Amino acid sequence: MIQVDVRPQVLGRRAPTTLGVTGSARPTLALLLGKVAPKTDGLFWDLVTRERRKWDEMLDKQADLRRSKDKLHPQVVARAVSDLANPDAIFAVDTGLNTLWSANWIRQTGSQRILGSFNNAAVGNMLMGEFLTAV
Repeated sequence: MIQVDVRPQVLGRRAPTTLGVTGSARPTLALLLGKVAPKTDGLFWDLVTRERRKWDEMLDKQADLRRSKDKLHPQVVARAVSDLANPDAIFAVDTGLNTLWSANWIRQTGSQRILGSFNNAAVGNMLMGEFLTAV
C-alpha cells in the first residue's frame, strides 16, 4: 500500500504501508500519471465489473423485504429510504452501523448528498455544521 498525506505522523497509522509519501494527493497523482503507461486491454475492468455485480446482488438480497417474515432488517429500511428520497435529498448519518447501512444500501444519485462525520468515535462531530453548510 502507498499512502499519501500532508500529515507525515499519520502515514501507516491505520494500515501498514509499503511507501509513505508526505504531500498532497492531487499533485502527487498528477506527477505519477505521467509515469504510468495506459493499459490497452480491459481485463481488470471486466474483473472489477463482475465483482461489483456480485456485490450488488448480495446487497439487493439483504435489502429484500421478503428476506424475513417476522423481522424488518435495517438494510431494508436504508434501501426504502433511498428509493423514496427526493432527487435532491441530503442524507445525514452519524457514526456506527447506520453509516455502514447508508454506504451500502443508499443508491445515491448525482444530485443527492450523504453527509456524516465519518471519523472513528466522532459521534456527530461536525455533522450539524456540515448539514447547515450544505443547505
